[in-house]
Amino acid sequence: MLEKKLQDFLTRNNGLNLLRIDPELVYLDKEYSFRGGRVDILAVKNGFPVAIELKAKNYSSSQVAGQIINYLNFLKNKNGSVYLVAPKIKPGIISTLREYSNTRFFEFDEKLHFYEINEANKNKKFFFFKIPEYHSNTIQEYVRTPIARLMSKGIQRILKL
Repeated sequence: MLEKKLQDFLTRNNGLNLLRIDPELVYLDKEYSFRGGRVDILAVKNGFPVAIELKAKNYSSSQVAGQIINYLNFLKNKNGSVYLVAPKIKPGIISTLREYSNTRFFEFDEKLHFYEINEANKNKKFFFFKIPEYHSNTIQEYVRTPIARLMSKGIQRILKL
């Protein structure tokens, strides 16, 4: 799956599919630019920013580690986190970034099930979160309401992003 398609999937319906990765994420923006670069998806979890970096199959481990460190430097004064989402987390990325407790790594399969990967379980996958069952009309109606849009803008202002 290409990064753009994955990004579109996760951010559709005001980021509803981000709940497949972490049920506490609130979508803010995609392709968010900051002084040091651009992050694929910007979200908030419990009032703190989360930069989500998406990768397709072919990526350089050292380049991705550099991007993640760049995002962490951008977010350090805001107590932010960085999530890396890829079909396969390459060896070395987790061990290179293990000193950063605010990084999380997720793999996904062809059915778009997401699995958290860490040093303790890097050789085995487990299902992390399943999207909660909502009445589709209810959530779709909610994300289109002015209050949902205001909440998203208000969170951005609070974080001064």
